Amino acid sequence: MAEANNKAKYRSLAGNFRFRVFIDGRKLAFSRISGLGGAIDREVYTEGGGEGYSHLMQKPSTQVRSVAMERGLQLDGSDLVEKIRPGIYIPTAQILLLDKRGNITCEYNLEELLVTKWETGEMDGLSGKIMLDTFEMDYVRMSRKYYG
Repeated sequence: MAEANNKAKYRSLAGNFRFRVFIDGRKLAFSRISGLGGAIDREVYTEGGGEGYSHLMQKPSTQVRSVAMERGLQLDGSDLVEKIRPGIYIPTAQILLLDKRGNITCEYNLEELLVTKWETGEMDGLSGKIMLDTFEMDYVRMSRKYYG
């Protein structure tokens, strides 16, 4: 009985290794994504009159969030990937997290992205590793939706 409960708990966990990425509506392959998240700016407001009451208030955000996307360098190249370079504005990006059957379990939507950095991986003739390109993009808004 306990073993069945543990298996059910693990089935409800999302794997982080199956995902699809769409940049401005076009599907691109990436091997790693990091930096998804959110935060708010806040301030403490203390009431006058000596009552000692304080309130935590949300301020307009001044924080910028960044997402990093890594992919193997592809020699045939996509025209979109060739255009992704620092200073380029991207209206939307969507990341779909998939279960083992290929069904969408979670959706991340990023809006108003600005490519801030592009970097090619280290060249090492002894390692035999795949050459990686890493793109970093700042984004203004992110929304997340879970599918049950």
